[in-house]
Amino acid sequence: MRRYSLYRILVIIMLIISLSSIIAMVAYSYTKDNSEQIVSQLPIPVKIKTVKKPNVNKALTTLFSIPASDNKIKVNKDTLASLWFEKSFNDGLNKYHAIFIKNQMVDSETHEIYGSHADAPIISAVVYTLNKGEWVLASAQENIGVFGSWGDTPPIKQVQLLTLAKGNIALLLDISYSGQGYTKSGKTIFSYYQNNWTQLGYLPTSGDNSGVCDDTVKDDLLLSACWSFNGTVNLAENNSSSTYTDIIVKRTGTMEGENRKIIPVKNSLYSFNGEEYLEVDNGED
Repeated sequence: MRRYSLYRILVIIMLIISLSSIIAMVAYSYTKDNSEQIVSQLPIPVKIKTVKKPNVNKALTTLFSIPASDNKIKVNKDTLASLWFEKSFNDGLNKYHAIFIKNQMVDSETHEIYGSHADAPIISAVVYTLNKGEWVLASAQENIGVFGSWGDTPPIKQVQLLTLAKGNIALLLDISYSGQGYTKSGKTIFSYYQNNWTQLGYLPTSGDNSGVCDDTVKDDLLLSACWSFNGTVNLAENNSSSTYTDIIVKRTGTMEGENRKIIPVKNSLYSFNGEEYLEVDNGED
């Protein structure tokens, strides 16, 4: 009886071991098939094509028909053309990449750049438009305006973009002047419309008289009370359908009024007169 019981127990154990092995194999097979199915359903990684920026030397050659190297070119014995800055933008219709070129006066013998305070380099530009993943030449334009002083242009750290209308975008470039104790800063407007650049004027945004002021001195003929203001450039709410929408400069701070009296600064409204933006009257405070 004891032998028979041991034999039954041994058989049961063997059956349990066999059944466990079968279950393990089935589970493994299911997991493998399922995992392979999940992997097959995962999206295949898509290689994103990197669009290289247009070549500056090629842009210079396109503009002046002279081979260029090191992002510069000698146009003639007295003029050096070189890269100023690059900027990509979207006018609501197309994507563009603009390469801005500065023309500087150079000494024909020493090849050194020279110029007085009033000498601003002539600016040219080559623009490419993105078409089916490739940059295609859109325009190459010499002398779109002038910018800078002392024969050179300041470095451009940032560019404000302002959409004047669909297909007409303005690039606002910071520029400042200091002299005789006064500092004035503002934005120079370059508009790109129908593949053509136009310089549209200057918008004063900030200023102060910190070099010639003293609030502790009264009735001084040389020194006056201190004033300063800052402002931002925005589209005006009117003329929204115009090709050249009005611009409002919203300012805060103070300025000098009549009889050297310090008064709160006001906003200013600028309108396009067919050639440039000019101040027409004060906007809303």
